[in-house]
Amino acid sequence: MLGGDGFVARLFGGLDLGGDMLQSATVTLTDAQIKALPTTPVALVAGVVNRIVVPTQGVLSKAFAASYTNIGADAYLEVVTQSNWDVLDLLLNVSATGRTDLTNWLTAGQALHFLSPLPQAELLPGLHTNLATFEYGAGDVAAPIVLKLSGNPGDLTGGDPANQLAITVFFLTVALL
Repeated sequence: MLGGDGFVARLFGGLDLGGDMLQSATVTLTDAQIKALPTTPVALVAGVVNRIVVPTQGVLSKAFAASYTNIGADAYLEVVTQSNWDVLDLLLNVSATGRTDLTNWLTAGQALHFLSPLPQAELLPGLHTNLATFEYGAGDVAAPIVLKLSGNPGDLTGGDPANQLAITVFFLTVALL
């Protein structure tokens, strides 16, 4: 957790965050876990009783010895709440426009991708929301934040046993009234 050395207080100039500290969680996926993403979401942040976990940003980091193939033309990697609302920017393929961000990301090499709150109604109208106007549902109370591959994702062949994908999520937990 950030803040043990006063970093968060210095970063926010003593800003009162409602008694909650900015926290982080990092999960590193193996090649087998990456290949399983089309059917098996990965929990990034555990749920907290009587609280809602609110991601503020994140970072994807990869070290791939070999690329993944058979990625769906409309697949997208997303960070979502229990009720399936996207809360952080995502990597996606959009067949209608020829966009291949996810396919490009899943190629061999090392890279970072920064995740920010979603202002992306223009990407997939009607499917996603802006975090600033998002209303959490009852299913989001005490629920985890997960990483999943959606949108007719394909079955992710290829890769290499040495491949690793790490995601760090920064978040607050907000008490309910």
